[in-house]
Amino acid sequence: MKKFYIKLRNNPRYFFTGLLLTPFILAYMGLSVIDLWTTYVISDHRLSNLDFKVWSHAGFIKDSNFELDSMESFEKAKSNGAKGIEIDVIYDVDMDEFIVSHDFPYKLHNNEPLKLDSVFTVYKEEYNYWLDFKNLKDLEETEVKESFKNLVSLLEKKNVSQDFVLIESVHLKNLSYFTKNNFYTSWWITPSKSRYLSHLRNYSHKLKYILGEYSSLSMPYKYYERVEEPMNNIPVNLWTINDKDFFHKVKNKKQIKIILTDNNWYD
Repeated sequence: MKKFYIKLRNNPRYFFTGLLLTPFILAYMGLSVIDLWTTYVISDHRLSNLDFKVWSHAGFIKDSNFELDSMESFEKAKSNGAKGIEIDVIYDVDMDEFIVSHDFPYKLHNNEPLKLDSVFTVYKEEYNYWLDFKNLKDLEETEVKESFKNLVSLLEKKNVSQDFVLIESVHLKNLSYFTKNNFYTSWWITPSKSRYLSHLRNYSHKLKYILGEYSSLSMPYKYYERVEEPMNNIPVNLWTINDKDFFHKVKNKKQIKIILTDNNWYD
């Protein structure tokens, strides 16, 4: 070994070759550590270890006049056997309330907006909740903290454990506040079609997982094949699968933790 270093020192060609290769070797080692970490060091959480994974997408409305995100659709899903439900919510800063609605202006029920408070009052821990936090991306830092305090207080008041709730958003910075305060979160991503751009993004996503910024990934089901292998064992949640063949193709994959569907395929 000593002779090798003397040779390297005395031969400029070897020296500069080694100097040029060093960043690439270090980069390769860093990427290898990221891959090992996201394969074997996966955060454990109740919602990633359920014995069921098929959840209702905003309630069940088939063959009815019910609307999605309504108490009627939630009740129908429950009667069909759903144990988990996705709900679209908007945090109203002025009201300091979570409103069940996909968009603003709010969808009204009996001329009133449906409050998340009402859902928790009725179902408590009979459901597991996927809260698609629609306007988290639009909130200022102080408003994110207020929404967090409101949700924690609401869960305590309604005797619903935080372990029964998943928070989803496209905005990682604001979502990470919930992650770092012990909520199970899902970062909504759209994987790139480009092979090289996708490769870079995947390592960026994996590093952010290691740093504790999110707990799982969510995406439209048609994108799953782009991340199945590259994301190693990072938990993945898919929406909204109504294609029966694809449903059976992925249902038993270990990496997939939650599947949203409009059909009565609950397990």
